[in-house]
Amino acid sequence: MVALLYAPDSRGNRLERYWVGMRPDRSEYYVHLHCADEIASQVRNVLRPLEVADCLRGQDVLEWTHRLSFSGPYTTLHRDLLELLTTVLTLPPVLELNLVLALDFHKVPPDLAAGRTDWGWTDTGRLVYRKYFKDSPAEQRRAGGALADRLTDVVTTHPLYRDAETIIAVPGTEHDFGQRLAGGVAVRCQKQLVTARRIATNRIRPAKEGEQSEVSFDCSELPKGATAIVVDDVYRSGRTMGRVALAAWSAGASNVVGLTATRTMRRQ
Repeated sequence: MVALLYAPDSRGNRLERYWVGMRPDRSEYYVHLHCADEIASQVRNVLRPLEVADCLRGQDVLEWTHRLSFSGPYTTLHRDLLELLTTVLTLPPVLELNLVLALDFHKVPPDLAAGRTDWGWTDTGRLVYRKYFKDSPAEQRRAGGALADRLTDVVTTHPLYRDAETIIAVPGTEHDFGQRLAGGVAVRCQKQLVTARRIATNRIRPAKEGEQSEVSFDCSELPKGATAIVVDDVYRSGRTMGRVALAAWSAGASNVVGLTATRTMRRQ
């Protein structure tokens, strides 16, 4: 249950804080979380708690949104996951994907209190922007390598991503930066790389109204029963990643999750 005083961001959230306690005999552990439901669900799936508190009472209502009780042990793997969730963005649920994580927002809105009146780059967003540096391929490679390292850290830390067998690359249109980024993650994680194949594009809005298309993909090279991670550089509406995920399910995937470098903020 999410406390009334907590209002999650519709674009993506981090684990704001957590606390782990235990009984003196270490027979039972407690995890208190302050976060959105989709973040608590990830922790719940890893800890497999004995009890989920449906109602926080007293001061707990002001400090925490979730309380989980589990039999332990509490290991470094659990701690590393909790720390990871404080840094990456967990995006709102997407119908076609069981989970989507992003390293950061692409940009952040103006902050008048800090004297900033324009949209500022995040560090990750600035790295993604370097895909447009066509006259400096070395700079593109450095940016891609840095992003691949950060995405790899997510894959190797999060149990659901660590256990995946396959990375799916989203084919680019004007740029192939995202496709190469997925390849870099696959190499670093020693996972199979499958590139989704674009098979159809249907325009659903006239160009004069702002062109918008629905794209279909094929992932027939994906091994049946595989857990797959769809990797891309930028997440906007989630439409493209969702279409790739649909193709993965059609190919026989057992689980499909998403991972992206940045999440744009222009769409709620």
